[in-house]
Amino acid sequence: MANSHLHEAAKEYPRTQGLLARISREIGSSLDNSDTFDTFAALMGELVPLDRVAITNVDVSNQTAETLYASGGDEVMGTERASYRTTGTTTGYVSDNGETVVIIDPTTAARRFGVWRGEERGLKSSVTVPMGRDGEFARIFQVSSTQLNAYGPEEVDTIEQIASQVAGALANQQLYRRSVELGQERERSIRLEAERSRLEGANEAKNEFLNLLSHELKTPLTSIIAFADLLARSGGDNFSDRQVQHLGVIQRNAWHLDSLIQDLVDVSRIERGMIEIITEDSDLNALVTGVLEGQIPKIEELGQMIIFVALESAI
Repeated sequence: MANSHLHEAAKEYPRTQGLLARISREIGSSLDNSDTFDTFAALMGELVPLDRVAITNVDVSNQTAETLYASGGDEVMGTERASYRTTGTTTGYVSDNGETVVIIDPTTAARRFGVWRGEERGLKSSVTVPMGRDGEFARIFQVSSTQLNAYGPEEVDTIEQIASQVAGALANQQLYRRSVELGQERERSIRLEAERSRLEGANEAKNEFLNLLSHELKTPLTSIIAFADLLARSGGDNFSDRQVQHLGVIQRNAWHLDSLIQDLVDVSRIERGMIEIITEDSDLNALVTGVLEGQIPKIEELGQMIIFVALESAI
């Protein structure tokens, strides 16, 4: 009898190893695709009783779990909850203690755990295996069956072996994702650095342009202001009142243009925080009068008239 059992075990061994090798290749590609996980579940079902298999991510500190992958028949899958509490569940126990839990019937589960989620799906046996922990997060591998006493020592050993393979595959996939994310982050950093350099170059070019512009505008403007002042001082007696008024307009507009040029120069100083803005009172009557006087030639050309009544207090 013993020889017969050994003979059967010897015949079964190559098949088992072949299926384990196929499972390893399947999970080594990717588990993100639902079809891949279904294929993995089908292969595993040839080794152990299986109506549902799932991989769960557990937040140990918050005692919540989220199903990452699941495969099984419609009659046992039900509605997968996005997340659930792990308190009093086999998942919570395994994530806290790091040891495999085997359930052979719902009665045993009810005595040992306050919550047996498998019973609501019609499941009667399960094996829940820890897959490792990363900080406050733990991965759990669970295989379930609608049969009573579905899992003996040999089945549990096989499930633990497969869980170890899956854990390695998930770790490799996570390492790959992290390397991809680091590569993408590095590319973003390079692009941001290039954009920063480009903007700094554009800002420097702008400042050089403003400095050049102010110099090119100030050179002729300085002469205009100087000659206008000279005419005002030396030729006042020879000018009519009208000419004196026009000369005043030239002087005011020249100084106004000089102020605008200085504003251009101040732009770069403002951007560097090197200028202080001081508010002060202004004579509104003088401001409006200066603007209107600058428009007199155009207004007279159009045969129009503007009447401005100064305010008694315009400061």
